[in-house]
Amino acid sequence: MIFTDKYGKQITVSINRTNIELLNSGSEERLDFDLENIDILKFLYMAAKKIWKDFTPKPAWSDSSDYYAYYDKRFDSEGGLAIMRGLRSTQLVIDKPCGSEKVCYRFNKTRCETFIYDVIKLVPKWELENE
Repeated sequence: MIFTDKYGKQITVSINRTNIELLNSGSEERLDFDLENIDILKFLYMAAKKIWKDFTPKPAWSDSSDYYAYYDKRFDSEGGLAIMRGLRSTQLVIDKPCGSEKVCYRFNKTRCETFIYDVIKLVPKWELENE
């Protein structure tokens, strides 16, 4: 599924049996994606509930469960993800692993649970669940 923010930046969300990937074919190492429209957050939440039957948003208890950084074995490099709130907007800030041309971020179940936990603090859960 492809999502476009109000500035024309695009993120493709790819789902398989074990993870969810955020993809972007741009050459920049960092992507700031505006969250004025929360469709991408809704999609991530619903996709996570679909592929991980016991998916439960919860706070991070360790560095390995927090989503802010992850190690990508394929590129032998770290990537990062953050939700940044400003005065005028909220953005999804993604740092691609070095060497990656498309993959911006890869969620496993644990990192996705902590990400959605933080998303629910910003966006009410009922709003994420409504189509």
